[in-house]
Amino acid sequence: LPVDKLAHCLMFFPFPILFFCMVWKKDRSIWKEFLIIPASIIIGTILAYLTEELQALTQYRTSDIYDLYADSIGLYLGSLVIIMHLVIRILRKK
Repeated sequence: LPVDKLAHCLMFFPFPILFFCMVWKKDRSIWKEFLIIPASIIIGTILAYLTEELQALTQYRTSDIYDLYADSIGLYLGSLVIIMHLVIRILRKK
């Protein structure tokens, strides 16, 4: 596992969590909160793609599809944390 791919994964890991915290509302249905997850993945993927495309425009950086894959893995792992949080909240209400 190359270190730079791990760095990409770790950079995008907190994105869904921070996005969730930013748009979370206390009085919202817990089931509607699950809709935040795909939104954070879509927005995070767009940002990851744009950063790779912008790197391709510079003379000192290169664009790498595997960086985008690593970014996506980070997004999915961060989303799993949110899913676990929501599932625990649902189980506590029962």
